[in-house]
Amino acid sequence: MPPVPPPLAVRAARALVRAERAFDADDDEAAVRLAQEAEEHGRAAGDLVVVTRAIVLSSRMSAAHGDFAGSQRQADEAFEIAEGIGDPAVVAVARIARGGALLALGDVAAGLDELTQAWTV
Repeated sequence: MPPVPPPLAVRAARALVRAERAFDADDDEAAVRLAQEAEEHGRAAGDLVVVTRAIVLSSRMSAAHGDFAGSQRQADEAFEIAEGIGDPAVVAVARIARGGALLALGDVAAGLDELTQAWTV
């Protein structure tokens, strides 16, 4: 009998961990592919924490490649999802991504405000 694939939530979490490792190792192609896979599987499984973290990682990747406007859009999307979840830790991670994107775009006051709010959760 062939092995049974793991549930989508497990596959999403695994893809996210692998995406983070690939990003840290400067393997951009793998990081992008795995972050997208984590987001897709997370959405299909209804695991919005993984979805939020995958979008935050995508935001970090966009910023690393100089796409600060894209980074902010992704961070905003992650924040919307995180607020819906209501977990303060997930909201804080999304706020950190938003703060970094705003700082990179030159909006220092708004960026610092986001980062301050993230640390006061």
